[in-house]
Amino acid sequence: MALTYVEASVFVAWALDFDPFHSRAEQIIRDIDSGKIAAITSSLSVMEVVDSIRRRITERAQWVGDPASPRTNVKPVRDEIERVVTQFLDGLTALVLQDKIMWTDPISPMLDVFQDAVDVLLATSGGFGQRFKELKTCYFYRGVGQYDVQHALIAKSFGATNFLSFDQGFSELGSLSDFSGIITFSVR
Repeated sequence: MALTYVEASVFVAWALDFDPFHSRAEQIIRDIDSGKIAAITSSLSVMEVVDSIRRRITERAQWVGDPASPRTNVKPVRDEIERVVTQFLDGLTALVLQDKIMWTDPISPMLDVFQDAVDVLLATSGGFGQRFKELKTCYFYRGVGQYDVQHALIAKSFGATNFLSFDQGFSELGSLSDFSGIITFSVR
């Protein structure tokens, strides 16, 4: 069975029931649990998930209290973040302990990892568009980011032939010589 790297966006959607991709993520996790997908992920994914959970729950929470006092009444928000992070880590750990997914990291000198990531970033161009900002028209940029490149390089280092993500930025990586013919990027 082909090894599939599961990127952070899938886990974020799984952890957050209000995420628009939540049901798709639940299906991917069921496929991992049933053995339909031989999965691997990394500490980079886990750290990115925790960061996303913190940001998205905070940004979604209704402001309570005095607007002049930003630290007022944040306990419910912190409690919700802690609950969701704990639930995510418990779920992922259960899959790891049952040998349903591998959570590991490549052993390589960091300088090599960073140089490889910079090389891939320089080989991608992303997408440009127009937006209005501060009374003028300017460009916006959307494309693969540094963490995306690191996820792809981790997947490659472990011999993953499939890569699951909800992030459209990964579609650009499939055509690069670093990954072409090696990894199939599935953006669902």
